[in-house]
Amino acid sequence: MRRVITVNLGGNAYALDEDAYERLRAYLSMAESRLGASPDRSEVVADLERSVAEHIITRRPANGEAVVSDATMADVLSVIGAVERAEGIDAGGASATYAYSASAARPSASQPWRAENESEFTRLPVFVLCFFLGWIGVHRFYVGKIGTGILQLFTIGGLGLWMLYDLIVIVFGTFTDGEGRKIVRWS
Repeated sequence: MRRVITVNLGGNAYALDEDAYERLRAYLSMAESRLGASPDRSEVVADLERSVAEHIITRRPANGEAVVSDATMADVLSVIGAVERAEGIDAGGASATYAYSASAARPSASQPWRAENESEFTRLPVFVLCFFLGWIGVHRFYVGKIGTGILQLFTIGGLGLWMLYDLIVIVFGTFTDGEGRKIVRWS
């Protein structure tokens, strides 16, 4: 069974399959993180959403399928490109502008578009390791957190409390790997 998620892009509703939705969500998260505290952040993200909607309309499958597939979303995002900061001063005195660059890292059907702060690890194996072997810190060794893994090993998972905390953090998608990137995808 395939899950379908309805999203609002540019004022219109679109049905995306689950993988296409995750790809779009990661892309928009990456764009927001690159924009940081820019006063134009919401305007640029809204522009990106409108652009995605326009490209989806032009790529509607000929067979009449109403759900946007992951392959279609990958194609749309590769055409739009990533958000990059372009230095300069505009007429209003703003010190930076933002541009889309299709030459930036492009998504492929096999590798989803991943935000810079999103880990390549997935939550399911980390959760299973934590649930069964968290009291000795195996899940932390797995994601590259060697130092805290050793601490959990010697404290028996912080007497179970540290392990319980890690389980909760993993479920909510805020657990990070050894490089500080969030582990957000389940599979």
